[in-house]
Amino acid sequence: GISNRRHFQNLAEQEVRRARRFSRHLTVMMIDIDFFKPINDTFGHAAGDLVIQGIVKRALESLRQSDSIGRIGGEEFAVVLPETPLSAATDVAERLRAHIQEKPIIAGHIAISCTVSIGVAQLLQEDSGIEDLLHRADTALYAAKKGGRNRVEISPSSNETEVNEIKEK
Repeated sequence: GISNRRHFQNLAEQEVRRARRFSRHLTVMMIDIDFFKPINDTFGHAAGDLVIQGIVKRALESLRQSDSIGRIGGEEFAVVLPETPLSAATDVAERLRAHIQEKPIIAGHIAISCTVSIGVAQLLQEDSGIEDLLHRADTALYAAKKGGRNRVEISPSSNETEVNEIKEK
């Protein structure tokens, strides 16, 4: 019930153009299900599919209608948050992470506890398009995984830019 990679990228590029045209904030999140392969190996692919659906349901519960989510790969998702500064997007990511962790996902008769790692990045002037933004969010995602999983990490270049913007105001 969510966008595939191509459709998501088209929507996200539109949001990048809109954010630039009106000088608005735009932030993205990259989300990866922690230890998804063992879920598939232990409970089967049908249960893995139900876990993906359960995580998407919780993501949709945590996001606004104006936000767009897409499945980028097997267990990896991206979210574009229009009109959202980095600090607010980080709060959204943390609420989403906690919402997914708070109770198991029911897959048939099995309760499967899941967590996600999330990377967050904001649109910068030097970004040529959504691919640059997704790349930085993906780098932050891998920092979250390397840092122990079930975490939210901010792209270092995004964080530095927002700090500089705040200092200038």
